[in-house]
Amino acid sequence: MLDTFTLRSTAISGGTYDDETETLTLDFVSGGSYDFEGVPKAVVEGLKAAPSAGKYYHQVIKGYA
Repeated sequence: MLDTFTLRSTAISGGTYDDETETLTLDFVSGGSYDFEGVPKAVVEGLKAAPSAGKYYHQVIKGYA
């Protein structure tokens, strides 16, 4: 199932998460879109709840690239 979401962030506009393949696609305000594979659903939920999506991305998600 696909979960599409928006974020309040100056860096990341939103994304899509496919829980079957554990693939997170993030859409950046700058225009780029990147896929991250093997991302657990808990990490995605953490991103959506984070006070700063950009900081969370750098600390947690960037390592899945």
